[in-house]
Order: sequence, then structure tokens, then C-alpha cells
Amino acid sequence: MIWVIGMASLPLIAWLSRDWFLIGLITTVPWMWSFGYFKWIPESPRWLLSMGRVEEAATIIKRIAKKNGTADALSDRQLDSMLKRLVIKQDQSDRRVGVWTLFTRPRLARNTSLLTVSWVMNSVIYYAITLNASNLSGNQFVNFFILAMIELPAGYLGSVLVDRAGRRWTQVAFFILCTVTSFIAGVAAAYPTGAWSIVSVITAVISK
Repeated sequence: MIWVIGMASLPLIAWLSRDWFLIGLITTVPWMWSFGYFKWIPESPRWLLSMGRVEEAATIIKRIAKKNGTADALSDRQLDSMLKRLVIKQDQSDRRVGVWTLFTRPRLARNTSLLTVSWVMNSVIYYAITLNASNLSGNQFVNFFILAMIELPAGYLGSVLVDRAGRRWTQVAFFILCTVTSFIAGVAAAYPTGAWSIVSVITAVISK
């Protein structure tokens, strides 16, 4: 949601500043404070376990459970048993892992390939639609704002569907919807005037 607020604010910043260098300063300099943010970010429990730092991993897991409101359901005995199993599993496996590890088993290699293709397609289409806002009919600032704000209901709907239908079918359904609307937007782009111009904007928003 913070990302959406930033994206939705960008057209206003661009409209007020009217200079790419000034836009760059306004959107980057305020974030210098984030360099001091790392001390509040907890280390990965999985990484701590791989380094043999079990007690630190347990402390962070307890903190996460407390933040999520599930601390009462996670007893010290359960946590101790879980960490022991993970440590044993870690010791039994080969510690020399890398990117190639993702292709050591057929199913793992298939899933890695599918996820890679999905992420690439998602990123390419997402940023293509975002950066193409200036080529859509109408006011480019308004178009960019709409393309940013549509992520609010989309993000909420995605989270609801993931809980009810699972990640796999939610992603498949969203990808199919994006494919259909992107195809229509591509056809509409060939006719930049009249009703087709409105269709191109609507389908671009749905694709986003």
C-alpha cells in the first residue's frame, strides 16, 4: 500500500516540478534515512539456523509469533522441537548450496523455471503498462494516477482470493485476465481515436 501511495503521488510531484532533475531529488533524497533502518530489521531465522545460531533464531521466531498474535499457540517445547528438526535436517543436507541447487530435482527445476517465467512476465507487463501511461489517450498525469490507484482494490482482492482459492489458481486467473485485456489493449492501440481510445485506457487499467 505504501508503494501505491508513492506511485499515486508521483504525477503530482512531476506536474508541480516540471523538471526531471528536480523530480529525481524529491523522490530520492528523502529516502537517505532508510540507510539507518537496517538495525530494526530482524535477521532471517533460516539463515541463523544454517549458521548454527539457534538461540537467536528462536528469539526472532518468538518475536514474530507475538507480533502475529500467535505466541500463545507456540509453546517453548514446540519451538524447541521444531528448531531441532530443522537443525538435524540442515546437518543432513549438503551445506554447499547455490543457484544450481534449484535444478537438482525435476520438480524443483520445473517450479523454478515456471516461477522465473511468471516473475519476468509480471515485471515486464507491469512496467510496460506503467511507463506507457503517457501514450494513452487523455491526461498523462491522470492516467498514471489511475494506473497507480487501481492497485489498491487489486491488492485487496488478490489477498482475499489467495486465502480462499490458494496462490496457484489466483495467479493463473489473474494472468489469464491480464492476457485477455492486454490483447484487447494492443488491438485498441492501433485505433487511437474515438471509442477505441477509451477501450485502450480501460483495458490497460484492468491489465495493471
